[in-house]
Amino acid sequence: MISTGNEVLHGEIIDSNAAWLAQTLYQAGLPLAYRSTVGDDINALVSCFLARSHEADIVIVNGGLGPTCDDLSAEAAARAFNQPLVLNHPWLERLRQRYEKSGRPMPDSNRKQALLPQHALLVDNPVGTACGFMLTLPQCVMFFTPGVPQEFKVMVEQQILPIIQQRFNLPPAPICLRVTSFGLSESGIADRLQHLDVPPDVMLGYRSAMPFIEIKVSGPATRHNHMLRLMNQISDILDDNIVFSGEGSLPEQLGDFLALSKITLSLSETFTGGVVAATLQDDKRTALALRQGWVIGQTDQRLPDNQKLLGHAIAMAEACRERTGADVGLATSRILVVDNHIEVAVALADKRNEYGQRVRLRVRHASEQRVVVTTLLLDMLRRYLEAREIFGTYEWIEPQEVLTIPKGDMPA
Repeated sequence: MISTGNEVLHGEIIDSNAAWLAQTLYQAGLPLAYRSTVGDDINALVSCFLARSHEADIVIVNGGLGPTCDDLSAEAAARAFNQPLVLNHPWLERLRQRYEKSGRPMPDSNRKQALLPQHALLVDNPVGTACGFMLTLPQCVMFFTPGVPQEFKVMVEQQILPIIQQRFNLPPAPICLRVTSFGLSESGIADRLQHLDVPPDVMLGYRSAMPFIEIKVSGPATRHNHMLRLMNQISDILDDNIVFSGEGSLPEQLGDFLALSKITLSLSETFTGGVVAATLQDDKRTALALRQGWVIGQTDQRLPDNQKLLGHAIAMAEACRERTGADVGLATSRILVVDNHIEVAVALADKRNEYGQRVRLRVRHASEQRVVVTTLLLDMLRRYLEAREIFGTYEWIEPQEVLTIPKGDMPA
């Protein structure tokens, strides 16, 4: 794939088209071998088109088909492959009709979008003004597509992929199995999994997305059973640090259990400032389970030391549970700075027990801290719903104090 445009090259926008295409082609059995990004420079584009056309069987170029002076893909393709630009009259007429239907005259600049290399075949764009085109070269097939995401995706799905599937004998789509962990570091996971027997044609990989680490096993479909056994071994090794499997999410995992158990929730947040409630809205079932939530400001100075932080969180979890009649109350405390470290407490209360933990955070930025504390509380809820040990083992969250209090007792 070749992505074009100064805005992509200079990081002004995220190249979401490249990520989408890579995933789409991978799932179709055609993983990308190369990805290049080239700015709005005619010579650089010509050089890249020529180089990639000699290295790949299929090249998909994205961007540079608009009506402005910095849209150079068609001109660069014409130069690279020694073809003049010629006017595609059917597309020009279609552009005119499109503007007529909207009650506007077509700007002269749009005529540029109907200029294609002489031997190019038009690739229809049903939702925009920039047609795509295809060049069949002795050693390569090149597709040129517009950069507008909704146009690009429609063209790939409806036209380009079917053409590729007709022209090439593609292998079965590879398989990718995933689990997602919380509380373990990437290096810590790698150390635990280093003795696994991974075949040469199967890949074990990791992806970090704060605060989670995704562990992936990918390979050919013929290795499916072996990959399943390997993933079961990984699940056994990482045990209850795995928060969900597949391409789901923690709210979806919680939603499965909440829908079955009919357990209802209430919530009191201080430091997280509504992030827990917002996360619970990501799944309809967790949203329905939440009866009510409160966000309490951090201006109260009546908690002078960390010894009272945990008791306050537990009391708030119980208070919101009692007030709403929910089955489970959840709470996050305010934060305290102790020896230049951030400490915070989270708590869960049901009809029988109250659970809480005060932890010290290693992450520095407030936004990441809120995400970590939110996930820590929801991980407590997950463990509670799965009837696991409610306090997990974490490598980069330092536990300072944990409490399990049968009803009738309160922390000092």
